[in-house]
Amino acid sequence: MTAANAMATLLKRRSTPLDEREVLVTRLIDAPRELVFAAWTDPRHVVHWWRPNGFKEVHLDEMQVAPGGLLRLRMITPEHVTYTSRSVYREIVAPERLVYDEMCEENGKLFHQARQTITLEKQGGKARLTIHARLTWVADRDPRWTPELMRAGWTTGWNDNLDLLGRYLPRATFVESPGKELVLRRLIAAPRELVFRAWSDPAQLARWWGPKGFANPVCEVDLRVGGAWRIVMRGPDGTDFSLSGVYLEITPPERLVMCVNLDEHPREWQEKIRAYRAAHAADDRDDDGEIVMTVIFEARANATWITVHDRFGTVAERNAHRDLGAMQGWTETFDRLANWVART
Repeated sequence: MTAANAMATLLKRRSTPLDEREVLVTRLIDAPRELVFAAWTDPRHVVHWWRPNGFKEVHLDEMQVAPGGLLRLRMITPEHVTYTSRSVYREIVAPERLVYDEMCEENGKLFHQARQTITLEKQGGKARLTIHARLTWVADRDPRWTPELMRAGWTTGWNDNLDLLGRYLPRATFVESPGKELVLRRLIAAPRELVFRAWSDPAQLARWWGPKGFANPVCEVDLRVGGAWRIVMRGPDGTDFSLSGVYLEITPPERLVMCVNLDEHPREWQEKIRAYRAAHAADDRDDDGEIVMTVIFEARANATWITVHDRFGTVAERNAHRDLGAMQGWTETFDRLANWVART
């Protein structure tokens, strides 16, 4: 969006016009608002897209997303000039709004301050992102930092970041841990019907299931309610990880629900899970029994949002899987799925 269009958008929403201290950037992002908010507030995502053009290095030194929490970044140019951004979060309303106060230094000398407000509005299945800054002029700043230069640099820098965010979101895996669940979401650049078939056709499932470097010498699917499924994943070192279950619900191409049995996983793996649960006994109560996996396929133009809900028996069991490799395993599995459907 051009600066003129951005200015016109803000004028429509405000009763008073922009003055020279105000800057606005807006962008329509093709992702659910909740995921865009997560990309802004989780350092595991921020490091992938917060990188304006012209910097050799960007370091996220601190990120505490809470009122009064700090956000500190260092950006270093090829000429070894260091720009440091220090912000304090003032308001957090998930997934709608972030407000923080920022101070920027060039090689240790303050030149820029701003109150920044990030708002996210639902627009269909997309998110309308608006960044509004109220700049404060630093009296003894270097004279080359004119208001025009700061406004232009601020606008260009944020547009650079949003370009990167738009490219990052389609390959990002989003993880949440509500209740006893591990919830993972990923955008796959293929139609929903094709992605559903990749999950339900054993010949295809065997080609992409599992983390990087794993093969599936056994992949059996009886796609009917009450039908059994079984996969044997073989790791790069030859270790087999067997998992199986029964389909509880099948709604093509929208939804799959199945129970998951991991009793045939290697003994060493089982011991790690048991040890973790024993060390967190307070979270290992009220066992609901078997693991249930629900996979939801949401059509998005010519792509598909996949949401995987893994519901575990206890919070400790969920945390054991999450902390002992499940998130990395799922991320690599989604990568393989995305690569597979891109070729089919």
